[in-house]
Amino acid sequence: MTQPAPLLSADVLAMMVRGVSVNVASRDAQLRPSLMRAVGSDVAPDGSRITVYLARSQSGQLLQDIASTGRLAVVFSEPSTHRSVQLKASAATLRPATDSDREVLARYLASMEHEIARVGFPRRSPAPCSRTGSRTSWP
Repeated sequence: MTQPAPLLSADVLAMMVRGVSVNVASRDAQLRPSLMRAVGSDVAPDGSRITVYLARSQSGQLLQDIASTGRLAVVFSEPSTHRSVQLKASAATLRPATDSDREVLARYLASMEHEIARVGFPRRSPAPCSRTGSRTSWP
């Protein structure tokens, strides 16, 4: 029996794994859209699992829409070339970020700083992750 062809090519997966600009969208039951730029992503090397991180303080409606519909669209885009890929899900799940996600988010931030530096934006000094009350936030 032959293996099914991968859904995403190796070069597209490599772009996504590296860490590029990520936008997440959903909609409510009345089809009103919600959209937010992700603050990070983590993609399994084979593409079997994709995690996007959203700032809870800025993404209330989007998180509510994903929780109630399970639907989302995610666009990974390479700023220097505008090469992009859109993925959709109809059974997305939510989970809070944990301390174990800090390394993933730091790696994503470094990659995004590199990507936007390629189009002329200066790199900034890394800011440490901080915990405020019951909410974890990464600048």
